[in-house]
Amino acid sequence: MYIKLIQPKMKKRPMDTDIKTHMAPPLGLLTIVNILRDEHKVVLENENVQEINYDEPDLVGISITVDVLPRAIVIAERFRKKGCIVVAGGIHITTAADTIPKDCFDVLCMRAAEGTWPQIVKDYTEGNNSQAWNHDQCKLCIWFRW
Repeated sequence: MYIKLIQPKMKKRPMDTDIKTHMAPPLGLLTIVNILRDEHKVVLENENVQEINYDEPDLVGISITVDVLPRAIVIAERFRKKGCIVVAGGIHITTAADTIPKDCFDVLCMRAAEGTWPQIVKDYTEGNNSQAWNHDQCKLCIWFRW
């Protein structure tokens, strides 16, 4: 399976330095690469340092903080038009999922990546993505469409 992970371009706020836009991707994205790379093709793209390649992966994961949400929605829309399944995760999704506009993403992934992504991949490959699933008795991920 081909999985693309994306760090959307950050907006520089008045208090930020130029270092912000050149920081490494979030640890969650690097963790996902590490746990999936032996069995899947996993590509990580950081829009702060390179343009996004809008090819056609099976799954697209986007790490979202409040400042990149508008950009993440635009990225997700382009991939969804190609038929790709888009997973939104990150601190903003985990802490404020109720603030995410409906129909922007296919999956909202809440909590730690190492506990959610193996199950997301398994559900996708088995075509079992029409309902929420649980891990350790906590709702972690909600599938919106297939």
